[in-house]
Amino acid sequence: MTVAIGTESYAVDTGQLVARGITMTEAEHSETLDTSVRSIIEDEEGKRRAREATASLSLTDFERQNLDAILDPNGTLEDWRVGEAYGEDYLTEHKGCFFPWPDKWDERKSGSSLPGADLAGMQETNDKETPFRFAFGEIKTSYEEVYPPGTMYGRTGLKQQMEDLRDSNPIRDDLFRYLMMRVQNTPWKAQWESAAKRYLADRNDVAIIGVLIRDVSPDKRDLQSRSTGLASGHPPKMHIELLAIYLPSGSIKGLAAFFTTTNGGG
Repeated sequence: MTVAIGTESYAVDTGQLVARGITMTEAEHSETLDTSVRSIIEDEEGKRRAREATASLSLTDFERQNLDAILDPNGTLEDWRVGEAYGEDYLTEHKGCFFPWPDKWDERKSGSSLPGADLAGMQETNDKETPFRFAFGEIKTSYEEVYPPGTMYGRTGLKQQMEDLRDSNPIRDDLFRYLMMRVQNTPWKAQWESAAKRYLADRNDVAIIGVLIRDVSPDKRDLQSRSTGLASGHPPKMHIELLAIYLPSGSIKGLAAFFTTTNGGG
């Protein structure tokens, strides 16, 4: 099973900008965590690549145990990391996005943050000639019960990060270079080339998507003012979307624990 599409609770679109609230049931939430989100949290793709890279080393059992220990460090899993994986999974399954290079693969120290955007990849469109455009995503997870939560504001809040992605060519250029330096000899080169052609013709021809993960009752106040604010000065070729995903009440504080208490957790 992939992440459930959920039920639309409200729409506060402004002009071209899409802003929607999505509600998940308890059953949808639990099964999503235990399948597609687990795959991201446990980094199955990263482990596959690591084992391919070491296949020619003829490792002993002891050396394989060391490799397994390196691939499964005993660090603390934070709830927000799971929320980020939830948002990534939703955009992949239901918004035509593809994020080929997780930023955790570029960490030089566990838990360090990288500049730019939480997610950088491509999104499929209806354009037959160049069907992919770049997609840059920001994800925030909130324990708060106020509307909107504090994670929407401040220098690192969703509001500012989305405005930066909308307005700053240098930030989007950095993300372009980030993917460009990793695309050679990959199965996603054709998608990158399509997105690159569109970007080089118009550096606003991208999708920027903000995702808010919450565990309170759906309320349009979470996105309404942001929808209006981001729609101001909306570049014509840019797709801007805001999503609030509402998990079952009180579930965010148990996101990390789910993967440490269930069988096979990291």
